[in-house]
Amino acid sequence: MTTFIAKLNASHMRAPNSFHQANIRVGAFAGLMYAAVGALANIILPYVAKSQPHPSSSSLAPPLVSARVTSVFSSLTLEKTWSISYLAYAFLMFGTTFTFSSSSAIVLIALTGIPWALAQWIPFALLGAEIARLRTAKSQEALVTDENLLESQDDAGITLGLHNAAISAPQILAALVCGLVVWLADVLGSRDGVGWAMRFGGCAALYTAWLARDLTLEV
Repeated sequence: MTTFIAKLNASHMRAPNSFHQANIRVGAFAGLMYAAVGALANIILPYVAKSQPHPSSSSLAPPLVSARVTSVFSSLTLEKTWSISYLAYAFLMFGTTFTFSSSSAIVLIALTGIPWALAQWIPFALLGAEIARLRTAKSQEALVTDENLLESQDDAGITLGLHNAAISAPQILAALVCGLVVWLADVLGSRDGVGWAMRFGGCAALYTAWLARDLTLEV
């Protein structure tokens, strides 16, 4: 993202081929705004959101884990919020097509901090709710013993480990694919290879939002 803004700023200079220090500062400032907006969103959004008990949870499950977060509108569940955040991210990535100044690009990149912030905690909240639901179901089927409790904790650790693996693998694939997109753009004579990589990420976000719509039926 910082490279995209730096190159955009360089294109408006008299010597566009020179990667001036001013371009680096503009890109770094955009990264700072992105991180600042993401940090504020991480602090504010959980407090703005409301908690609604999960229908399949019982009093044995921790309330903060088994809660289903909603926003100001009671119908906007945690799963829907996650799906909407991907739609917003895709919209911002496609907006790079109509971004021609460094100022507008900084605003666009800063706004992507909001979907990024939601992606930091919503998956873990969904996993926590699902683990609490499964633990509650097991406790209702059999007597709660030390052995059953230890097995439940092991299952939770395995689930979180698989989640971390599911995060890392797509990041490696995305880096390879984005590198290929930038290379193809250069081969085809486009100077906006980074922008095309970002728009490809927007397409991936649309597909993710389509997948996330089914989470309301599973969690």
